[in-house]
Amino acid sequence: MLEIIRNENKNIIGCCEWYIVDRYGHMDDKGSHVWICEVEINPSERGNGLLKRFVKIITEKAPQAEAGYFQRHKYNNRVRMYSKRKWLKIFK
Repeated sequence: MLEIIRNENKNIIGCCEWYIVDRYGHMDDKGSHVWICEVEINPSERGNGLLKRFVKIITEKAPQAEAGYFQRHKYNNRVRMYSKRKWLKIFK
């Protein structure tokens, strides 16, 4: 899925591509995990709570998800995984 957040002028300020997958990483509409494929945020909008908004959108659209994970490109492509409970606690 592709989520796009626009400002009041209808300009794109952030977008997030994500998929529902099973515990092995295979796409599955009834899967228990969320793979965050790509997140892009306009540099002028960083720190304005867009990640929190993306997490809220994803958890509402995939309430069955137990965890979410993503790859950190700036840290040698390290994969980070968060349980749904921790994810919601971080982005409260």
